[in-house]
Amino acid sequence: MDVMIIQADSLDGARSKIEAGCNKIASVLGPPSLDPQNRGFVPGAQAAFAIVIDGETLGFALKPELKTLFLNFATQCETVVCCRVSPAQKALVVKLVCDLVWYTLYHAQSPR
Repeated sequence: MDVMIIQADSLDGARSKIEAGCNKIASVLGPPSLDPQNRGFVPGAQAAFAIVIDGETLGFALKPELKTLFLNFATQCETVVCCRVSPAQKALVVKLVCDLVWYTLYHAQSPR
């Protein structure tokens, strides 16, 4: 498993680290699928990735301008470890992932 440590002290720094992580995954696994049912971590893939992100950087990653990018990055990883985060940040991460799950389930059941 390839572990990526994401640590930045600015919004632009966080964006650059997250984009670099996305590019690293894409260089190994190819670009992520835009189909909500076929996106995210795939068990049995040729490579597995993990993210370790600190509370300050997670604060930047959860801002509106970065949260979609962060979600796309995180859902392509087998493991995401959030260190030194507040209870509010934990709740925001859970909400972000739950919203994605509900969105995916809704679109999977709606007629096309």
